[in-house]
Amino acid sequence: MREYVQVRFKPGDAKTYCYHNDGAPLHVGARVRVETRDGIKTVDVVDVGYDSPPYGTKEVLGAAEPLGRRV
Repeated sequence: MREYVQVRFKPGDAKTYCYHNDGAPLHVGARVRVETRDGIKTVDVVDVGYDSPPYGTKEVLGAAEPLGRRV
């Protein structure tokens, strides 16, 4: 089932953007890769739902690599 996810590009940003996901289910807090006009970006999922918005959406490209710890 297609999910529609709201993503935020930077922590603290007020604006969110909607993308669709046809892959493995996502959850709030997941980091995913999306296509933007400036290229591929890693963003944070802030909401997940199944209701289609009244406009077209771009696809989530996949999960981002988890951030590693620096030693």
